[in-house]
Amino acid sequence: MPSVQSLNADLVITNKINPAADITLATRTVFIDGNLQVGGNTTTVTKTELEVSDNIITLNKGGGGASGVVLGTAGIEIDRKNTSGSGLANVAIRWNETVDKWQITSDGSTYANISSSSGTFAVSIVDDLTPKLGGNLDVLARTIFSSNTSTVIFDSNLSIKNTNLIPNSVAGYNVVYTQAPNSGGSGIFVTNTTNTNRELASVRKAIVYSMVL
Repeated sequence: MPSVQSLNADLVITNKINPAADITLATRTVFIDGNLQVGGNTTTVTKTELEVSDNIITLNKGGGGASGVVLGTAGIEIDRKNTSGSGLANVAIRWNETVDKWQITSDGSTYANISSSSGTFAVSIVDDLTPKLGGNLDVLARTIFSSNTSTVIFDSNLSIKNTNLIPNSVAGYNVVYTQAPNSGGSGIFVTNTTNTNRELASVRKAIVYSMVL
């Protein structure tokens, strides 16, 4: 049978001889039916598993934060050190209230912006000055354009795969594609609302044509 003690006042457990001594509850499970409030500066969980039923964990609650920390800036940090204290630098993901963006770090000190939202499910990567692809780019019938200049610049060679299908014309555009070189010698073809499947002439072919004409 459990031992039940009824109290009509607060219960305080303290060590009068050594107030700094630890108090250990040597039992398999501790049940707390009410709220649990923990004071002090550090809460440490030393076991290997932590299960939380709450699906939203609130960080920086109350906005107080630590000294020198910008209000609203909070995140999750991963300790990559071993038991001896050596190892790799910690990594983290955080919300930075100063720049109003999510950020990530791979060295524990330099943070890069992850993305910024501009509307429902819209993501902007304009902050990444050197974006790289890990695979092929499928634009899914979208367009590639420059919003502040009249041209799109390619700094390296541009390879266009040959196609056996002649694309349809698009109003207001010249559709450029490649096939095996024909009489024009270039293999670069243009289709528009005026002409269909017209090959651009190479320099050599253009000279020949000029001599014939």
